[in-house]
Amino acid sequence: VEFVLYSSVGNADKAVNVEHFQSKARVEDYLKDKLPSEKWAIIRPVAFFENLDNAKNYNPLTKGKVKMLTEKDLPVKYIGMPDLGKASKAILIDKRAEFEGKTFEAASCIHTGTELAECLTKASGVPCTYSKQMPEFVFWLFMGEIYHMIQFFKDPGYSASVEEFQKLVPDAMNAEDWFRYKGEWSSPAGEKFAS
Repeated sequence: VEFVLYSSVGNADKAVNVEHFQSKARVEDYLKDKLPSEKWAIIRPVAFFENLDNAKNYNPLTKGKVKMLTEKDLPVKYIGMPDLGKASKAILIDKRAEFEGKTFEAASCIHTGTELAECLTKASGVPCTYSKQMPEFVFWLFMGEIYHMIQFFKDPGYSASVEEFQKLVPDAMNAEDWFRYKGEWSSPAGEKFAS
C-alpha cells in the first residue's frame, strides 16, 4: 500500500463514552503503530449534513421541518459528503506531503438548530422550523451511546477549525449551500424545493 487516508470521526479520542468514536480511535492507533508516518494521514469529519435527511434513522427531511439530536440553540459543527470528498482528494493528491503522518479535523461550518431552519427556509422557499429528533431522556433510556454523543456535542464539542478547513476547501458548503445542493424533500418524496 502506497498511502492510507483513514476517515475517522471528529475528536475520536475525546468522546470517551461514545463507542463508535472510540472504535475509530483504536483504528487510528493501530494505523499509527503499523505504518511509518509518511504512509498515512487521518481525516476526522464532524457531524454530517446528511444526518439531517436520514430516513433509516427516522429522520427524513420533511417539508417545513429539520430535526437533529440537539437543542435549537446549541452550535454544532457540520460537513457534507461532497466537501469531505474534496478534502480527501486534496490530502491524497494535491497536498499529500503536507498531511503525511497528521490528523486533520474537518468541519465546513457551525450552526445552531435555529440557524439550520433559517438556512432551509432560504434554500427551499418554505418556512421551516427546527426540533429535536426526540426528547433526550429517550436516548438516555434506550440509546445510551447516542445520549453520550449528545453530551459530547454539548461539552466539549468538536474542536475542528472551520477556518483551517476552508483553507483546504475554499468553496466549502454551509447549511444553506448544502440544502440548495440537496434541492428536495424526502417527505413528500422527491418534491423539489420552491426556490
